[in-house]
Amino acid sequence: MRRVAWSLGFGVIGCVSLIAWAAIDTHLCGVFAKLCTPRTGECGGGLDACPATAHTVADLVIYLLLPPIVFCVLGYAISKGRPKASTVARYILIAVSLHWFLAFLGVRLFHV
Repeated sequence: MRRVAWSLGFGVIGCVSLIAWAAIDTHLCGVFAKLCTPRTGECGGGLDACPATAHTVADLVIYLLLPPIVFCVLGYAISKGRPKASTVARYILIAVSLHWFLAFLGVRLFHV
């Protein structure tokens, strides 16, 4: 039961990380408009402006569901022993930083 609680707790942290990244991304788009300008020939203007293809649906599912799932797996892996609070905080900090960095690279720089 303890491992499930750890997994759910880390999953919630993954959801919070996703929401926080969305707020940071919105701020970045306001400050650096060029980051959010779609390349020539690409669909721009949000999800409602793009045609619903299998690729766009897969991108949306991966973008929304993968971070909480990865955080759940991390929580499950950490809960095997009795980690110190500093170790848990370190894992959370690394996971959130890595999530934000990869989201920035994928969404804003590589336009995946």
